[in-house]
Amino acid sequence: LEELGNKMTVQTLNQSAQYFQTRLDYLGDKLGENFALNMSNDLWCNDNLTVKTEFLKTNAKYFDIDMYRFLFTEDTALNKINNGTLDYTKADIKPFDKIDGNAYMYATSITQIKDNWLEDYAERNISKDTFKGTNGDTQVSYFASSEFYLKDNDSQGFIKSFKNTPLKLCVLMPNENVSIEKYVNSLNYEKFYGLIDSIDAVKRCNAYLPGFSVQASMNITSALKNMGINTVFSKDAILSN
Repeated sequence: LEELGNKMTVQTLNQSAQYFQTRLDYLGDKLGENFALNMSNDLWCNDNLTVKTEFLKTNAKYFDIDMYRFLFTEDTALNKINNGTLDYTKADIKPFDKIDGNAYMYATSITQIKDNWLEDYAERNISKDTFKGTNGDTQVSYFASSEFYLKDNDSQGFIKSFKNTPLKLCVLMPNENVSIEKYVNSLNYEKFYGLIDSIDAVKRCNAYLPGFSVQASMNITSALKNMGINTVFSKDAILSN
């Protein structure tokens, strides 16, 4: 767990996840016109697998995970997983293109959040300007606001809060002499904690956020291996618990 945080234990991770999910569940009961929250955490177990009772208790206590058992060799196995996710999230999301009939277990975790900023932008705070991106200059709408400022030796940025959810947008801009690739590759929990610690509760900055949308897909296994988490994906993995 060193990759997730300094001296973090499994117990601490479970308690933190439970607290965060409880907050989101509470907010999910107060849906408004401009707010929506859908969460789905499911375990799909091959029916030839014997699951430890303690594992099931931990999942139920901390994560409220639903568990389903069936043979992964069934013709309908893939559709059960994909359609189960579709039924819950009301979105056309299919986690898997195929599954291994000999696999022990699959896990799906999907969260959909729609929320407003804590402080809305007024018309006077929106203006057109040039965004200088890696693919050239683009005319975009900029949204101006006063936000908490953070910085380190390689970057500066700001933190912006949402209205209903305990989530925040953290925007970081590398210094002119630091490339985006170099900066991203240097990010770790110590560097990020240092940025958060740099926030002064009585100091704010004038932040100009360009209108944007982000969409991406990735193989999380490759990402975890790049972080140094390799044993769990090898024959040396001990997953008895």
